Amino acid sequence: MKRNNKYLKEAIAKPIDQNRVDIKIKFIKTHITDADEAFDGVDPSSVSDTDQTGHTEFGNARNKKVIVPIETKVNSLRYKVTRTFKHVSAIPCISLIINSAPPLNLLPEKRQLENPYLITLRREKDLLVTTSPKACAIIEASDKWIDFCYFPFVYQRRAEFSLSKTPAVLQLYNSSAHANEVIQAKLATYNVRMLSFHSHSTHISQALDLVTFSSVKSELPPRKGRRLPSKEVDRVKQMYDTIDLHISETTNGQTFKKSRN
Repeated sequence: MKRNNKYLKEAIAKPIDQNRVDIKIKFIKTHITDADEAFDGVDPSSVSDTDQTGHTEFGNARNKKVIVPIETKVNSLRYKVTRTFKHVSAIPCISLIINSAPPLNLLPEKRQLENPYLITLRREKDLLVTTSPKACAIIEASDKWIDFCYFPFVYQRRAEFSLSKTPAVLQLYNSSAHANEVIQAKLATYNVRMLSFHSHSTHISQALDLVTFSSVKSELPPRKGRRLPSKEVDRVKQMYDTIDLHISETTNGQTFKKSRN
């Protein structure tokens, strides 16, 4: 009876999850115009666009799961961050291949991670990854981070690849209208554009987040009473090997220059 209930719940849950994903995809399409305008005129060699490379991220309305392709390219992995606390997150700052600016550490909201899911494979080409709760940063912290971390990084990358006049794009997620106005005024004087995404939307031009992989792999506890079949365990081990390979590999400046040709 318990087994039948389990299968029944799974049969009900899968269409619901798929429906959430479909709604999310539909919602994402409303931001494509804004993204096109933000990246208009940006040098293609300095942009890692996950739509064009096929590495788009999707998440459901609960912001707990993210479906990402199991296969990815090394040059689409942008940065690596080591977490010092389970619920501290980070945001990517610029759509440049290879490295990103030092991440902006975000303060966790006052709620605990509820019912964490163990990693499972939904389809052969997709991974089901658990993400941490949302986090936030105050305007004052964002302002200082832009001055002391983001702008110096932009200058460095422009000089390194002789792109002194190319615009950069700062991507913000779920920021308020007031914060957008304050930050936009600062960015305008430095030829930096801002692309803001609303709550529960995906980063259209965001590469795979290694922080998510690190968090799921080492810090999130498995759900009690959940055991995987041996075949599925082997698949998960293979998935970890793939992730470790991409985390350990790096792309250098020479690879970046080759990608421009």
